[in-house]
Amino acid sequence: MSDLLVQGLQLTVLGMGMTFASIGALVVGMYLMTAVTRTKRSRADVTLTDPGDEGERVSLESAALESGRLSSTGDGEDEAGDRAKVRAAAAAVAVALAEAEASEGASMPCRSDNAWDIYVRSRHLSRRTRYDLRR
Repeated sequence: MSDLLVQGLQLTVLGMGMTFASIGALVVGMYLMTAVTRTKRSRADVTLTDPGDEGERVSLESAALESGRLSSTGDGEDEAGDRAKVRAAAAAVAVALAEAEASEGASMPCRSDNAWDIYVRSRHLSRRTRYDLRR
């Protein structure tokens, strides 16, 4: 083979080797950075909860007992009246939250989910405006 062809092949092999070695080094670096910067939390600590489900684990009676409005010992008639008041208050709060959520959802403006379409549309309109101004 010609000396020029051998040098070209050697240069190609050297360049490809360096390219793939640098890509490998980047991948290894990303894995190392991820391992170093990751927070150490176990999967048991991380729980996914819906924001609306936060209050479902608390019963009305336990909340009233903790606040001191409902006594654990006492007349059955007085305790039943207190429980009815607590449940009525909880129902009023639930209705107010539902109405607030419904009105909040109605006032939200419609937005496009695709930011790329917005960008392309703005570019198209700006180019069209420039074209119209040149005429």
